[in-house]
Amino acid sequence: MNEFLHPDRHVDLEGSSNIRDLGGYTTRDGNQTRWGIFLRSGQMHRIPARSMDELVTRGIRTVVDLRMTAETESEPNVFAGSKVVRYFHVNVMGDEWMETASVSKKMGSTSDKMLLLYGVILDQRRDFVREVLDILSRRDHRPALYHCSAGKDRTGIISALLLGLAGASAETIAGDYALSARYLVRRYREEILGGEESSPCTWEDAQREWCPPERMLEMMSYLEREHGGIERYVRATGLRSDQVASLRGALVG
Repeated sequence: MNEFLHPDRHVDLEGSSNIRDLGGYTTRDGNQTRWGIFLRSGQMHRIPARSMDELVTRGIRTVVDLRMTAETESEPNVFAGSKVVRYFHVNVMGDEWMETASVSKKMGSTSDKMLLLYGVILDQRRDFVREVLDILSRRDHRPALYHCSAGKDRTGIISALLLGLAGASAETIAGDYALSARYLVRRYREEILGGEESSPCTWEDAQREWCPPERMLEMMSYLEREHGGIERYVRATGLRSDQVASLRGALVG
């Protein structure tokens, strides 16, 4: 069975198109990531009460919102203020313009702006990356869902770190990242093609434009080259050994 297209991978809920489970991926040592522990998602401001109830029924205890302040204000998360689910806002990208020159030099002559942004977040916003991982490392906060707007970039970085700690290969991490394209075709059509239903548009088109696997592979190479790999990077953010073990154990324990 294709691990990426496992029937339990995509959580089809009204109000959000890109909710996915990190479970069911085979790791390099032959383990398999556990289902129902971490969900990654796009926007959460349009989810109706019945979809909220479904997530609670699935056991979700915590929602971590990775968006900028303006995004949370214009499109507030439906779980903000919830008495049932813990809600955290961790602005991993920041509201101010971030200098990309130093990261650009380290990454080479790439013209991929999103890849440069990933490097900036990893290098210049590491305290916020650590905060997200700290929240997710707490046993009483799991199962947990974390999200940004589309559920592919900021969410993709956190997913890569989690899967990397679990022992997933770079190819698996890149495949999970690229999978967003299958669930964002409508959004791609609206934002890139102006909502023209007659325009030919496939998930492959969306993937080439928005989340090519090669981009995530480049990010993984950057982490290896500049930080010694995912685990060394995560520890360098200040995450303790017991927290790293908790995250790993949550997914493959």
